[in-house]
Amino acid sequence: MYHTSSVTVCPNDIWDSGSRLSSLYRPPLNLLFNGSFEDAKSTSSREDLWLLVNLQSTTEFASHTLNRDLWSNNVVSHAIESRFILWQVYDHTNEGKKISTLYEIDTTPPVVLLIDPITGQKMRTWSGMIEAHYFLEDLMIYIDAGPCQQIASLTSNHVDQEKASLCCSFGYLIELVSGF
Repeated sequence: MYHTSSVTVCPNDIWDSGSRLSSLYRPPLNLLFNGSFEDAKSTSSREDLWLLVNLQSTTEFASHTLNRDLWSNNVVSHAIESRFILWQVYDHTNEGKKISTLYEIDTTPPVVLLIDPITGQKMRTWSGMIEAHYFLEDLMIYIDAGPCQQIASLTSNHVDQEKASLCCSFGYLIELVSGF
């Protein structure tokens, strides 16, 4: 005689906001900047922090695993909190499309961009499955100095360094002036 029993698993229970499965793939709300790309860039510039832009896709599983494996890694989290602002956006949104166009992203998300918030220049790109160890190795040169400090160190003489430092202190003014 065979014993049969039915097991009912309700998908709503699995993906409930309080469920363990849902929490594994949740965006890193504690790390994310809340606002627009321009706000994130302006805040990064003003606070002398690098801007990390994470372009995600709701349909790509790799985007969800990035939340689970990279952003939830304790060492990565601490590194981000020390020298970066993390801004996450989905590729199907207007802001996501704007980022894809502006930075010529032609790969499937997830994509992470390291942006100099003062110049808007893309400094580094990662895509697909990103391993925490290699990501941290790549970030090391940016952890040592913020964008303002990097500009100051690239200038050739002391007067230029003072000007660069002053400009970085008022990074938001530079953005206003460059818009004219």
